[in-house]
Parts: sequence; structure tokens; C-alpha cells
Amino acid sequence: DGIWRVLQKLFGRAPALFPNAYQPGWVAEGLATYYESRFTSAGRMRGAFQKQLLLATARDGRWPGSADAVRVSPTWPAGSRPYAWGSFFFDSQRSLFGDSVVPRFIDRTSKQLIVFNVSSPMKAAGGESVGAGWERLEQPAASPNENVRVLERGLRVGPQPQVSPDGARVGFRRLDGKNDEHVVVRDLRTGSDIASQRVTAAGGIAWVGDTLYVTQLEYLSPVQIRSDVYRWEPDGHWEIVSHGKRHTDVFSAGDGQLGLVSLQRGSRSVGVTRHPDTTVSEFPAPSSTTDWGRIAVSPDGEWVAAARHADERWDIVVWPFGRPDDFQMVTNDAAMDADPVWSTDGESLLFSSERGGLPQIYGFERRTGRTDRLTNEPTGARHPAVFGNDTLLFSTVFGDGHALVQQAWQLFPAPVSEARNDTVPSVVVPDVSVREGKYSPWPALRPHFWIPIAHDEQRSGLFLGALTVGTDAIGRTSYSALLTAAPEENRMEAVVYVAHRRWRSWTVDFAAGQTWDYDPVLVDGAVVPIAFKERAAELGLNYRWRRWRTGAGFRLSGFVERDEVVNEGVDPLPFSPANPTFVGGAISANTSSASRPILSISPENGFAADALFLRRWQLDGPQFWSYEARGTLSGYLALPLPGFSHWVLAASVVAGKTGGSAFTTYSIGGESGDIVDLVPGATLGSGRRRFQMRGYDPRGGFTRAVVGVAELRIPIALVAKGVPRLPLFLDRVSLNLFGEVGNGWNEDDSIDLTALQDVGAEVAIDLGLGAGLPLRLRFGGAVALTDGLGVTGCDARYYMAFGRAF
Repeated sequence: DGIWRVLQKLFGRAPALFPNAYQPGWVAEGLATYYESRFTSAGRMRGAFQKQLLLATARDGRWPGSADAVRVSPTWPAGSRPYAWGSFFFDSQRSLFGDSVVPRFIDRTSKQLIVFNVSSPMKAAGGESVGAGWERLEQPAASPNENVRVLERGLRVGPQPQVSPDGARVGFRRLDGKNDEHVVVRDLRTGSDIASQRVTAAGGIAWVGDTLYVTQLEYLSPVQIRSDVYRWEPDGHWEIVSHGKRHTDVFSAGDGQLGLVSLQRGSRSVGVTRHPDTTVSEFPAPSSTTDWGRIAVSPDGEWVAAARHADERWDIVVWPFGRPDDFQMVTNDAAMDADPVWSTDGESLLFSSERGGLPQIYGFERRTGRTDRLTNEPTGARHPAVFGNDTLLFSTVFGDGHALVQQAWQLFPAPVSEARNDTVPSVVVPDVSVREGKYSPWPALRPHFWIPIAHDEQRSGLFLGALTVGTDAIGRTSYSALLTAAPEENRMEAVVYVAHRRWRSWTVDFAAGQTWDYDPVLVDGAVVPIAFKERAAELGLNYRWRRWRTGAGFRLSGFVERDEVVNEGVDPLPFSPANPTFVGGAISANTSSASRPILSISPENGFAADALFLRRWQLDGPQFWSYEARGTLSGYLALPLPGFSHWVLAASVVAGKTGGSAFTTYSIGGESGDIVDLVPGATLGSGRRRFQMRGYDPRGGFTRAVVGVAELRIPIALVAKGVPRLPLFLDRVSLNLFGEVGNGWNEDDSIDLTALQDVGAEVAIDLGLGAGLPLRLRFGGAVALTDGLGVTGCDARYYMAFGRAF
């Protein structure tokens, strides 16, 4: 509304013209979560997990400020924080000041000029300031449960413990933020870890005899992710069991069989298999089920229990093995019931239920039908597992993450209210007609905005114009287009780029354009005012191969280009420009494999490599030709030294060579970094430099170049704090110590690969801007150790850059 509506009428739906994009992440995500729960009988506010987060952080003294609830925060609960705190903030305002306060707030933020302000529009809508409302949310600090023993804490995912059939070991998920996710096997008697296996994103865990089965996600192609089954034998052998079958969970089906819960055409199916046979047979289960959660077969193989979704509810059911039509409802209410597991003797069925508000563990006696509550955890309990006859393992939530805890088997009084509050939404949404048709990209693909562009090429003209970009709804086709003109000189620039990704691994792209570049040169001490009218077109074919941490690809391209020298002065040029037209082709390849844990400051334990070969020929004669060959190899090694993340030793070597009668040249020196797109057409940063040497100013004119870099990347501080009243989040700070060595030379020069040397240091600050744009700033200084590139040894150079150096 307001000025934003006027600007959108003029420029269209440009990304920079949406005022809510500048507000803290908890505003947009909180509103979404608030309304999904307000307008439906489901939604995350109706579940217990978000309330668990609030209770745990309040109890452990980790309550975040309003500026901390942003998407880029890496500290627990990380990406869940904007949804949980934001939705409860808006629901609190609604309960205090009425339903209309939230839509009135939205109306006021849609027109305000100080786009990141939240308190003023909330107060103007009839609510209260963010500070007051945020303080009101803080939960009373409940006393911790002193009857539990903590086995593992600080986990980013629920551990989902599974005790082995002999009761000696427990397998669970461990993702602590500093390392990749692992499935861990721990000896329950000694408390020591006896095995650990890195996984991608684990789903289900199940023991079949002494073998542990795990489901995890993996890429089959750049656009396909599938969940498959892996098995882990006692000798440590790890192998895949299924390939692209969408098995999302596993369970022991008795008699050495593995049970599978699979996704088939939008629904869940249940089957069994026996390794090494991959044939999946049907597992008898009750019909009329829309989804399956955890399934458990009793130790004697006589009974099956499952978390079953039907009639818009999750309940626990049991049935005699092989007779699913005789199933019995263990629970039959609106509460979320899940995680069934049998006791060691098979007489009791344990499960979690949110019937009292927070999830707790309950025990169902199969013979008597009696249900008792077994936990009274202040922040809830889920995923029970039985150790022996008198010990219970389960997961709970602490202020620093999920935890795996141990508790003696005991009974607690039932909660005051066993029924979940399941009121009908106050807003009734009318039915919407649904139709199915062929996909058309054009409604999303057509231009929806334009951004004014201006650049001054001095004597060549002041160019004014517009830029637009677009993509279709599923990201198959994207494009950008720029058009500018200098009316006084009667000159025009136009650039268009189109990429089409219709196939799983292949992409076709096309780029063409004409630009002007004023670039005067010195001839015999006199400045000759010339410009280059640059015309080019390129067609490329790209292939990508991808796995969870590893990727590879290559590109084939052909191009035609012509740089025409234009005299911008009144005097004739002192030379005769050739203005050749070139055609050429290039082939490039790249591959990388590295870990990137949640709290990392750099890629870890991996490598990246790329190579390029390019050849150009003159189209209208044999006189001019050129080639280029270039390659880069980088490596990253994590060091287990103190800090919130690993220290990383990183190294990179890049070399290049050009030649021919119309050769191009390399520039050596300067710092390398990313170009930051604030909005389309507005960027910051100098961009990537292949041959960076941060102690020297960049200088070109070389046909040969090689540079080696070594960096020690050290974590300094995990700040994870927002700046109040500003769309700015301070994430983490690290220190880079580096040394570089290299040189540039021409074909007939003597070769000295180490003629240029420098050392230096950088402070890297990770930030979050607006609603969640991550940005890394590097402030550095380097000292040249040798003379070269116009620099005297021991001279210092200072700079600022964005992103990583490599």
C-alpha cells in the first residue's frame, strides 16, 4: 500500500518493492504459521513441538531476543525459531487485543516507509510493542527433571533411539552442528560408543538381529531425492540395500525379516523383505489408512503395533500378527499419538502422546487394557526405547537441542485434561473448486517488473535503460534481459540470457548481446580515446551429476564474438584496427566433494577442482587465433581443535596459459570474493579473481600464471545475535591466516614460480540482512614479501571483500 503500491504500479513486482522482505524473519514466518493454525484444524501451533522449544529455552536461560529470531541463525533451534516465536507472538497479541489486530498490523506494515519497523505498526494496530509482547511470551522456568540421566544432548535432530534385541546396545542419530550427521551405536553397560557411521539425513533406524538398518536421503539426479535403506553389520560393513525405492522407515518384522514403510504414489505402503533378497512382500496391515508412522512387532512375533493416520487423526493400533482386520484402537482421540515400541517381555506397549499438551510416554498393558503415564518431563518426551526390564530411554528437548536421556521405569498421575483442545477454527473457509490441466510456464515466466539501469561510458555515451529477470513456477526456464540507449550518440546496448532445464541433468543456455566500453589507451605518451563496441553470442550445453556431498559437471559451448574499435576523438587513430570476428568453442569440467556442517566456517574434509580449455579462430581470415588452458585444485581439511566449529586448513593451486596470435592475458594480484546481488542490477564486490595475491595490486598483461594459496581458518566467536530495530544479524566471526606464492610471465620470459610472495590475515564476519539474506564480509591486510607488480617488498595492502577467497 502507500508509496509501495505506486512504485509497483510503475516498476512492477520488483523484489526490492515488497516491504515485508526487510522485516525480521519471525514476522513473515510467524504470520504464516499463525494463519495455518488459525484457519485450519491442523497447523504447527496446534502441535506441541513449538511449545517445547519455548519451554526449554526459558528453563535453560537461552530465551532469544526478537532480533535473534531470524532464518539465518545457526544456534538451536535455528530455522525453527522464526516460526515458533513469531506465531506465538501474533497469537498472544490476538488473545489480548482481538482477532483484528493481526490484519490491521499487516495493513500498516504494507505502507510504512521505515520498512523494518515492527513495533510502531503493531501499536498502531491496537497491539503493543515488540519488546513488551516478546517479554510476555517467556515461559515460567520449570524445574529440570532430576530423575533422568542425560546420555547425549545438544542434538539438532531427535535421536530416535533403538535398543538392540539383546538389550546391550542402542543405536541413535547424532547431529551436533559441528560434525556431519552420524548414526551411533553405544554400549549401554559401559556407556562408550562402539561404532559410528556418517549418514546424509537419516530417517528410520531398526535392529534386525545384530544388524542395524537405516533409511537416509540421497540424490539420484540434481532434481531427484530418494530415501533408501542401508545396512550396517557388526564388523562395520556398510552397504545400500535398495536403490531409489522411496523406503522412508524400517522396522523389525520378526523372523529375521525387515519391515519397510514406503512412499508409493502419494500414499504409504507397508512391506517386508529379507536380505539379500530385494523382493518386497506385502505386510498385512489394516486398510483405510492414509499414512503410517512407526511400526513395531512384539518380541514374540505375535502382535503388531503401529502409529496410524486415519480420519484426520494419528492413533495407536494393535493387531494379531497376520490378522489386521482384528485391530484394536489403543488410542482414539484428537491428540497426536506416535512412536510405539514393545517392552522386553512384550506385555506392555509404550508410545508417546500429546493428550496432556506436551508429549509424554505412556504404557499400555495389552492384557488388561490399562494405560499409565511413564514420564513427567517438563519439556516433553518422545521416541521411547526399553533397556532391560526397568529402564526407559527417550528423547526430550533442552535449551541447546534434543537430548537422549535415561530414566527408571515409574508411574505418574494422568494429566488434568486428557483431551486436547481441538476447537473449530473461528474462520470458515469456503470450498475451492479444483481443476487439473497441462502445465503452462507463461503466467509466471512473462516479465513482471523492470529495474532502471544507468551507466556512464564517458565519450561513448550515458546509457539509460531497464533490466528484467524471470523464471517459471517450477524453475525450468529462466531469463534476464537488459536494454539501454545513449540517445545523444544514437547508440544502444542489449543483452539477453536464457536457460532451459527441462531434463534431469542437462541444461541448455543461450546468451547474446551488444555493449559499449570506453577504454582509452596510451600510444607514444598520448591518450587515444577509443571505445569497444562488443558483440557476442554463445550457446552452451551443461551436464550435472549430484550426490549429497559430491557433485560434478561439464559444459560444452560455442560462441561468436566481435570487438570493434571505435574512434571517439576528432583525430585519426595512430593505428589501423583489425576488428576480426571470432568463432570458438570451450569445454570445461568441475567436481567437488566436501562436508559443510551447520556451524562450519568453511567447507571441510573435501576438495574442489575445475578445468577449462578454450579455442578461438578468426572467421574472416586465418591471421588471428588464440587458446586458453586453465585449472584449479582446492582442498579442505578439518582440524579437531577447540572452537564452536572445526579449524580448517585450506589450500588452492591455480594455473593458466594462453597463446596464439590474438591471445588474451591474465591479471595477477588483488583479493578474490563474491559479487553480492542486493537486487537485480545492483551489486557489490569486485568478484572472483583466479590469480589472487592479496599483498599486490592487480596488474595484467601475462600469458602464463600460477598462484598457490594456503589458509588456516580459525573460528573465533559464535555471536548469533540480532541488532535491535535494524534488519541486521551478527552470525559468527572467524580469522583467516594465509600465505600466497606465485608469478605471472610471458612466453619468452624466464620462469620463476615463486617470484611473488605475501602473507596476511583476514577477519571474516558472517551476517544476515533483512528477512534472511546471508552475507560474509572479509576485512583483511597482506604484506608483500618480494618486489613485483609495482609493489615494494614489506609494503602492506588493505581491502574488503565478500564471501570466501576460494
